[in-house]
Amino acid sequence: MSFYESKRNRNKKESSSQVTSRVFIMRDGTERKANRVIVPNKQLKDKVDIHPLNPRYQEALTEEALSDILPSIREVGVTFEGVAEYINGKYLLLDSSRRLAAAELTGSDLPLWAFDEDANLSRTDAEYITEISRLHRPLSRREHGLPLVKAIANDSSLEDYSVLLQKFRFKPTQERTVRRYVSAASLPQELIDLFPDSEGIPNDYYDSLKAICKAIGKKKHVTQGKFEHDIYYFARLKPTLLEWLNKYPISVEQSLETSEKQQIILQELKALVNNKQTVKVATWSTPDRIYDKTKHTYAELTRHKNGKEIQIRCRQLNKIQETQLIELLRSFNG
Repeated sequence: MSFYESKRNRNKKESSSQVTSRVFIMRDGTERKANRVIVPNKQLKDKVDIHPLNPRYQEALTEEALSDILPSIREVGVTFEGVAEYINGKYLLLDSSRRLAAAELTGSDLPLWAFDEDANLSRTDAEYITEISRLHRPLSRREHGLPLVKAIANDSSLEDYSVLLQKFRFKPTQERTVRRYVSAASLPQELIDLFPDSEGIPNDYYDSLKAICKAIGKKKHVTQGKFEHDIYYFARLKPTLLEWLNKYPISVEQSLETSEKQQIILQELKALVNNKQTVKVATWSTPDRIYDKTKHTYAELTRHKNGKEIQIRCRQLNKIQETQLIELLRSFNG
C-alpha cells in the first residue's frame, strides 16, 4: 500500500477516533512514524513554516487562489491533516501549504502528522511526500521550475541541462519539459502577479508570456543572446519590462470568474504589445424589455454573465407600479 493510499483510505475511519500516531509507507517500502498534532491558529506564524523542499509558491495563495477550499474550512475548519517535519522547534510543511494559508485567513487551527527529528527522514522521503501532495492540486509549470532556478543560482554547473537533469533525476527525454519549467520560473514575478490566482494560470500561458516578454525586449532593443540562458536574459530584461508594464496598467472587472480575468489580462497584454485595440468582453446581456408600455415607459432586465446578478432598469413607472415593485423585492426577506 502506498503512502497516499494508506493516508487516504484510513483517514475517514480514523477521524472519529483519537489516533495520535501513524506509520507512513515510503516509496522504497520503509516505514516512518509520525505523531498527530494540532497547531492553534494563534501559533501558526511562530510554529509553522514551509519546508525547503516544498515547491508551492506561498505568496500566490490569495483568497481567490484558495476559493476551492475556503468555504468548507470557514465552516468546519481544516479536517485533512498536513504532513510536516519537526525541526528546531518548528513544523516545516512538506505539503498542505494551501491549508496553512486557508487556516490563517479563516482563523482555523491546523492539524498535522509530524515526523520528529529522530525519525531520520531522508531527502528522498521528503521529496516523495511533496510529490504526493501534488495529487490535490498539481504544481504549475512555474512552481516546478522555481527550485531548479534556485539550484542553478547556487551552482552554475547546473546551467548545463544535462547536469541539471541528472542532479534532479529527470530522464534525458524530459529535457524539453525541464527547459519549460526553468523558462516559466525565470519570468519576472511582477508579470505573473498581474494574474489572479497566479499559480493557477493554464500552463500554456507561460509560452505566451515568454513571447510577450521577448516582443517587448525586441521593441526596446534588449534581445536574448544566442547562447544566453533564460534566467539571465529575463533578469536583464526585467527593468525594461517593469517600465513597460507601468505605462500600461491593466484592470478587469472583479465580478468575473477567475479564469475569465486571467484570459482577459493575457488578451490585453497581447494587444498592447502588438499595438492593437482589445475587444472588450461583454459582461452583461443585451437588455430584455420585460415591460413595454410605450417608447418612454418600460422596464428592462439585463443578466451578468456570471449568472449571479441581474439589473432591472425602469423608466416612468407610476407610483402604484413603483410601490408594487419595491414591496415585491422587500418580500424576499421572508
